[in-house]
Amino acid sequence: MVDDEYRAPTFRLDPIEGRAHSPFEFSMQRRRMDLDDYLLYITSWSAYQTAKDKGVELLDEATVQEFATAWGGDGKEVKTVTYPIFLRIGKVRPE
Repeated sequence: MVDDEYRAPTFRLDPIEGRAHSPFEFSMQRRRMDLDDYLLYITSWSAYQTAKDKGVELLDEATVQEFATAWGGDGKEVKTVTYPIFLRIGKVRPE
């Protein structure tokens, strides 16, 4: 769902004026994150917690290593991280 920016699911609300059924798109930036901060942020996601509760570790050693390689250096470099955000907003249809 997130990969297609929430465009695929049937949207059963009436669109708000001027938006049809396309999602609102914006981004959020968080400055001053090192790799440890970023990994900690990921562990706060409900999807991560749900998987963990079911015995699935999404941040296994190989995955953490991939993040470390992509981050570069020793992981202590502070970066600005940008998160895309997609919202679909509508009105309840009159009965």
